[in-house]
Amino acid sequence: VYKDETGKTPVLTSVKKAEQYILENETTKNYLGIDGIPEFGRCTQELLFGKTSSLINDKRARTAQTPGGTGALRVAADFLARNTSAKRVWVSNPSWPNHK
Repeated sequence: VYKDETGKTPVLTSVKKAEQYILENETTKNYLGIDGIPEFGRCTQELLFGKTSSLINDKRARTAQTPGGTGALRVAADFLARNTSAKRVWVSNPSWPNHK
């Protein structure tokens, strides 16, 4: 969340434009399927690893979309617990109370 020098959280012009675009172009209130937006996942992988990464080209990279930050932390922690020897996940301080 962006806060200005006075501690206020103004609605950025870009956000207002995006909201207006959605109002004018939205055709349904249906939510995304379990796969999310595949193009978003592909672009995220390219941003993280580079467009020519062997991780992507060899189809070894996977992307998960989650319902917000808490969902993302849970998915990441569960993944680490099942697939690595990690016993602890560190979350920033400060963080949201439900992230403990």
